[in-house]
Amino acid sequence: MLHLAEGTKNDTFRWWFDEISKRNVPYDIIGLSMYTYWNGPISALKANMDDISQRYHKDVIVVEAAYAYTLKNCDNAETVFRQKRKRPGVTLLPSRGNTIIFMT
Repeated sequence: MLHLAEGTKNDTFRWWFDEISKRNVPYDIIGLSMYTYWNGPISALKANMDDISQRYHKDVIVVEAAYAYTLKNCDNAETVFRQKRKRPGVTLLPSRGNTIIFMT
């Protein structure tokens, strides 16, 4: 597996994997990271995943992710998602404990 951060950045993925392809680097899966607060909407992630899967004929998987679910400081550590830093279009997910939501 080859893994890149910023899973919504299609231009970065195309550039990097085009270069890897030119060099015949062997790999079986493309991994990417997704942090909606910093990287953008899930629709951009899906578009990138669809594109690179078809372009490079590889399976693609999100291997690192986070999504804001609370504004509370539950552990006395700096919570990265705060009301004053909230961005337009980024909403909190309802808390579901430790449930992971898979999208198909």
